[in-house]
Amino acid sequence: MVSLITLSLLFATAFSLPHPEPETPPTIEKQPHRLDLQRISSVGKTSSRLLWQSMRTGLGNISSADLGQDFLANVTFGNETRIAIIDTGSSDTWLVESGFTCVDYTTNYTIPPDECHFGPAVPRSKTFTPLPDSNFNISYADGEYLNGHVGYDTVSFAGITIQRQEISLAYLAGWFGDSYSSGLLGLAFPAVTSVYAGDDPKKDIAASTRHPDVNSTQKPYSSLMNTMFFVENITSPLFSLALSRDGAGQITGYGGVLEIGGILDRNEKGINASADFVSTGIQILSKQWINPKQPAYQFYTITVDSFAYRNARTLVARQYIVDSGTTLLYLPSTEAAAINALFVPPAYNDGGQYMVQCNAIPPSIGVKVNGTVLSVNPRDLIVKMNERGTSCASGVQDGGTGPFVLGDVFLVNVLAVFDLGSYEMKFATRQYYV
Repeated sequence: MVSLITLSLLFATAFSLPHPEPETPPTIEKQPHRLDLQRISSVGKTSSRLLWQSMRTGLGNISSADLGQDFLANVTFGNETRIAIIDTGSSDTWLVESGFTCVDYTTNYTIPPDECHFGPAVPRSKTFTPLPDSNFNISYADGEYLNGHVGYDTVSFAGITIQRQEISLAYLAGWFGDSYSSGLLGLAFPAVTSVYAGDDPKKDIAASTRHPDVNSTQKPYSSLMNTMFFVENITSPLFSLALSRDGAGQITGYGGVLEIGGILDRNEKGINASADFVSTGIQILSKQWINPKQPAYQFYTITVDSFAYRNARTLVARQYIVDSGTTLLYLPSTEAAAINALFVPPAYNDGGQYMVQCNAIPPSIGVKVNGTVLSVNPRDLIVKMNERGTSCASGVQDGGTGPFVLGDVFLVNVLAVFDLGSYEMKFATRQYYV
């Protein structure tokens, strides 16, 4: 999310001269890498690609999809470049492999590959080295799932190249994509990677919060960000993200910017963030969501003091996951109901999802973090579900008993810094923009 942050690497040189004078070692600057993101819109689905597992029911430009609900960037495996979803709510980096099998994730029936709505599948590159006795097996919060082959390959992203990164190639996909992206870039911690021992996904045993004594077959590995920051030490261990909504209602467009190894300039046109950051620690999820015998950082989890809205009565601090792969906000049931009642006319529950009239007047809300209220533009609380704008979802949904999620409805309103070096999140409110 200051524009340049540099660190120095010190190299010691041995000299046999008598009584040498102290010398200043040479330094190598770790430059940030900026990437503009693409924004892609598709119809009728809000993304919720937070990695669920055993839970409840460079600088570059980013692009957005799903009517503003997917944010995308280029990634290269070997010499094959594809578009992938930027996801801070999961940890695996994968692309769909040529010849994959597509299934309807609601029925598990095989369907034509184009009904998974991927972008172009990727052939296995000549530099891909299979990892024996391993399989990729992941399920997301919206019901989508994948099985895949695991291996090492050269991965390039945001101007950074890693010669030997563990990645997956999906050969079975229960997926409903945006017709542009061919996979996903998981930017969370290694503890929630989804590779398992053995070749048969049916025999995989996930770590369980309900049965912590059951031996999991999960094989955690160094995720993409972990490799960049702590294995290869390519950049400073942080990245910043300023997602941008599509103000023109176009299917594709500019989706914001990601900077790896630095903090984006808050005064940059298109960001326009406040002068002050509010900081809060990244936390381990509460024990009800993790194996208590193996506590570890999983997601970018923070404490939210409360939500600010008219007649707010609930002031209980709760944990929330900051997730760019989830479109909406998922709040406790009472708060979600209270906020949705403030739409004019009020939102209504349709099959478990809060829907609103597309011309409704949304309420003003804010997210209170470490004593500071971060405002959410009311326009982001109405999410179009079709291109005609005749069906709309509320940006605030019922998260049941958790985990609760701050998705893109929140992230398009802040400059967010994910500081893995100090296990800290920083947010600066952005001015309302079109």
